[in-house]
Amino acid sequence: MVYFHLLQARSGFGDRIVDLWAAITIARLRQPNAKIQFTWDQEGINFANYRSSYNSHLFTIPGCEFIQNPPEDIELPGSKKFNSGYKEQCCIKRLSNTVQIILRHGSHWGNSHPKQIYQDRRYYDLDPLLTVDDVVDCYRRVAASTRLNTQLNLPLGTDLAKHVGVHIRLNDKLVAKEKNYDMSTQTWSIIEARAKQHIEHCIETQQPLFICSDDQRYKAQLVKEIIARGGDVLVNQDDTHSLSHDYTALQDFFSLVECKRIIQMTKYSTFSIAAALISGKPFMNFYPNKANIRNRIYQWQDALPLLEFEPTDQD
Repeated sequence: MVYFHLLQARSGFGDRIVDLWAAITIARLRQPNAKIQFTWDQEGINFANYRSSYNSHLFTIPGCEFIQNPPEDIELPGSKKFNSGYKEQCCIKRLSNTVQIILRHGSHWGNSHPKQIYQDRRYYDLDPLLTVDDVVDCYRRVAASTRLNTQLNLPLGTDLAKHVGVHIRLNDKLVAKEKNYDMSTQTWSIIEARAKQHIEHCIETQQPLFICSDDQRYKAQLVKEIIARGGDVLVNQDDTHSLSHDYTALQDFFSLVECKRIIQMTKYSTFSIAAALISGKPFMNFYPNKANIRNRIYQWQDALPLLEFEPTDQD
């Protein structure tokens, strides 16, 4: 049996990869050794500072194959009923012994987290005796199997395992009216202050830092401040986001994976969440309202057991 998923997310790499992992998880829960094929829209959409174009040959996931064109009898997007809460059947038998997986919440990019898969398990015809932990464990195994394609010789920094990774996500994440995945300038100012306090601690305790961001100007300024304070800081040298492959984003992503701890310097971003899901390393978010669930990061808590909002062990 071969499974097929038409990946709808044309957003950043984080949204794409977590949806990809969701489809693989569903296939593996149905059939542990399942082979799965994908079509991957390489072109993506334009953001403020880059175009979200990622070539699927930049990374590998065992048992997965990216193909150019879907099988002829595959259902394509065209109406509300393709996904969201409207579709009653999300694993559909096609010709040639193929099962098409349609993420029930696929129109909400990056929203098919493990708990959501568990809640929608009947739509995927999954074993009704599955627990949340079963789904989380499978999802984390799939994520952890994701690797940078070593044949590309894409350079990463040395000794990254000693570094604290800092991911800054700004630009379109700063909005006038805050949402559960965007932040107001007021929220950002609190997050920024808390993150800089933690960065200062890293400098004082001589913990080297790795910095990446979609905002190259802000990144350069922060790096300058860290160096002025006597900190040890590393960045990937090529700061140009390629319009065709976006090698720099993948360098940053897999550099974060290698770091000993990841700091998310924004309210919410699946980019650094996905890196933490691969590595299983401690993950820190400085969102100030822990009791307020108006942050999508809470839906990933089961899959991020080392999620912190205030540092408890700073080495």
